Amino acid sequence: MCVLDDLKKIHEIDRQDMLTRIDRMPEHLVEALTDLESLVPFESAGIENVLFVGVGTSAIAAEIALNWLTEHAKIPMVLIRDSWLPTFTDSRTVVLAVSYSGETQETLEALVNAFQRKCRILAISSGGKMREVSERLRIRHIEVRKGFEPRSAFPFLFVSSSLALAPWVRQIDLKREIQEASHTLRNLRSTIGWNVPCESNPAKQLALKMTETIPVIYAFRRNGGLARRTKNQLNENCKMPAMFNLLPEGCHNEFEAWRKGERDRAEFSFIFLTPDENDDERARIEEAKKILVEAGMTKVYEVCGVGSTRASRLLSVVYFADYVAFYLSVLRKIDPTPWERVQELKKRILQRTRFEERLNDEMKKIRS
Repeated sequence: MCVLDDLKKIHEIDRQDMLTRIDRMPEHLVEALTDLESLVPFESAGIENVLFVGVGTSAIAAEIALNWLTEHAKIPMVLIRDSWLPTFTDSRTVVLAVSYSGETQETLEALVNAFQRKCRILAISSGGKMREVSERLRIRHIEVRKGFEPRSAFPFLFVSSSLALAPWVRQIDLKREIQEASHTLRNLRSTIGWNVPCESNPAKQLALKMTETIPVIYAFRRNGGLARRTKNQLNENCKMPAMFNLLPEGCHNEFEAWRKGERDRAEFSFIFLTPDENDDERARIEEAKKILVEAGMTKVYEVCGVGSTRASRLLSVVYFADYVAFYLSVLRKIDPTPWERVQELKKRILQRTRFEERLNDEMKKIRS
């Protein structure tokens, strides 16, 4: 029996039950909509641009929301993965600050900076310092459900980020498309879920093929959040190195490096994420895959989106890749939930930068 079909062995490895949190993404999307039923949208008059601010998983959820909605945007929408805001940020800017934990240093610094620049601000978190700062500065705050790791809180962050953009999006029913995406993911679960055996489960099959490789993830820029999400899931759930790059940029440089030589010891796997490519993009992907095979790279794969809407196709790729990363963690006999190194690194940075002390000083200045 394939180990990925043995639920007892899966639970022995997955001691904190990451599987259930991945499995329930379709339900969590709908629950997030219910949690936000009373959300009052921003008044859009006088706003010239929107900045999402965040890092890590919180930023990825915002990025995939932007991947979905940018083509419908009435005004420019930009994601900032840093504490530094652009020089054009002012009272005509809406800043959406996203941090699941509410403790993210870079996001909190940007939040205070945005307040000082008189921006209109909406904070999204599960609590922590972000809620405290929001209350003290009288900033609007959306509180999402507690009790998840940031990466498994993705459905709640994605839905809240998407709905926050509603005032600046035209001709699309966000809630209907999210509900449709949930339905699509439920159907997809019947083909990639843990109870579907290896011989007929494409997610398990891909995980088996990627074992003992360094994954390289590709997606087009307009779908870039998918590539980053997949890479990060492999890092955090499987504790394995992984890389990503965006097309078409990668076609102009990176592919020169992919050639199999006698001295090369590392084996790479290449995964193209393709939710809804047009004919031109399809041609680029097909030729890129051929170049890799011609260079001696034998592990070249593709994950395609499914569903009748763009939201469904984007989220179906996320869902498929999440399962693949989980199955890889089982194959590597690694509990996917703990993330001690990242937490320890954050702790050390906070101590070195004296962030809490500086934040308190900044809040006193604002209040004085």
